Amino acid sequence: GHSAEIIALSFNTSGDRIITGSFDHTVAVWDVGTGREQNLLIKKPANNSATAKYVLCKAAMQCCLCVQLWNAVTGTHIATLAGHSKEVLDVCFDYAGQRIATASADGSARVYNAGTKQCIAKLEGHEDEIAKVS
Repeated sequence: GHSAEIIALSFNTSGDRIITGSFDHTVAVWDVGTGREQNLLIKKPANNSATAKYVLCKAAMQCCLCVQLWNAVTGTHIATLAGHSKEVLDVCFDYAGQRIATASADGSARVYNAGTKQCIAKLEGHEDEIAKVS
């Protein structure tokens, strides 16, 4: 489990896992049925999001300019999603788990293809930071 306060929580899309992020710089994957921890990822959490198989969390590197994609079942790092010039403030999957959206202090949002991990849209024009995506 975590050794510090939990600051983020998200169900996966199938509802059988909960992903938690903590001030102790960990992201944990929990089995809803048993209440047992399935995986503990050592990264800097902030907002996190999950599908049935994948976990997203802000990266500890590069002043949180990118997002890390992890396999929730194996704990394997899959990809780093980069492109923002300032801190990533929020991240989420779409309902189908096909796209990943990020919001940033640079005033932009980005949309990534979850399969290819490529940025497919840059949404710019806000005069201030974008704090949330959903």
